[in-house]
Amino acid sequence: MLVSIEPKRFAAELYKLLGVANVKGPLAVVSNALITANPDNTINLEATDLEVTISTAVECAVQRPGQLCLNAHNLYNVVKGLTVPVAEISALENSWAQLRYGDVDCRIVGIPPVEFPRLPTFDDLSFFSIGTSTLLEMIERTIISVSTDEGRPNLTGGYLSLNDNQLVMVATDGHRLSKVIREIDQADEAPEDLEKGIIIPRKSLIELKRTLDTAIPQVGLAVSGNNAVFRFGTTTIMVRLIDAGFPDYNRVIPKEMPERQAVIRTDEFTQKLRFVSLFSSPRTNNLSLALQEERLEFTASDPDTGEGRESMAIEYTGPKVQVGFNHRYLTDVMGILKEPHFRFQVTDTFSASLVLDGDRQDDLFLIMPMRL
Repeated sequence: MLVSIEPKRFAAELYKLLGVANVKGPLAVVSNALITANPDNTINLEATDLEVTISTAVECAVQRPGQLCLNAHNLYNVVKGLTVPVAEISALENSWAQLRYGDVDCRIVGIPPVEFPRLPTFDDLSFFSIGTSTLLEMIERTIISVSTDEGRPNLTGGYLSLNDNQLVMVATDGHRLSKVIREIDQADEAPEDLEKGIIIPRKSLIELKRTLDTAIPQVGLAVSGNNAVFRFGTTTIMVRLIDAGFPDYNRVIPKEMPERQAVIRTDEFTQKLRFVSLFSSPRTNNLSLALQEERLEFTASDPDTGEGRESMAIEYTGPKVQVGFNHRYLTDVMGILKEPHFRFQVTDTFSASLVLDGDRQDDLFLIMPMRL
């Protein structure tokens, strides 16, 4: 194998692999990237942790086709520091790689490419197109509610389903819930599995969020058995889906009650929330919100820190109510709201509260209260 390649473009594609090239995995081979130089002047890059597989490609001048299998993180760290326009990479007889440019000559440890896991190909699949910005926004607005409790595997991913011409993504950890709905075109071309719903693991959502490129307007989605395949540009991400049933989330979402909703300025609420949360207990993160006519009061206290209190004007004419929350859950939601105002529905001290982004009806966030 012998190629000449632009280091900047090479590093950009290598970066996509780093999240799955697991340095601490049980199998040493999965910390490596498989690099294949093709006669058509491209190289393919592949990495996997056996749950998520990412492959991508970059153009280069291939003088001699072949393969290398190199530690992905080591190679990225070397390549990203190169400032020359072109570098030459070749395979040595001991499976090492040689990188040369100008007066620099590096040798990088590798392993035989045959040791890299054999990965499936999906050339025969039919892909359903989703807007890249649409999918990215749905992930960003639901991933905050995905559970990290491995004892409840059906909650450790985002539930993606198709309802008529609406794409729905839901996530919950039992303490909070995010639901996002987006209208889509050509819903009749969607995989049948989407009508039943699929659960995409949290790590896969993180990798999609990290690698999706909004410069590419569409993402292709296909489902094959227990795998989902996302394709955009030269990049393909295959994820192993969670084989479990997602709970009936509609049962826990309270009905909207406009008379119990407060309209609150997002920026001001976020600022006061962050300040008062400095006085909350680091063990419970408990913070109290008291709503009364046209006023909202924040309170938090901790024996080792003290007590903090703030208030702000709001649009609210409902009954007086006080409820406790984990301030981190509120902060997470505030970080993804888009509108200058949000609607906050608090029914009572023990019931789930709703956060609605402005006048939008397509997104909602549910937060369970804490004991005061």
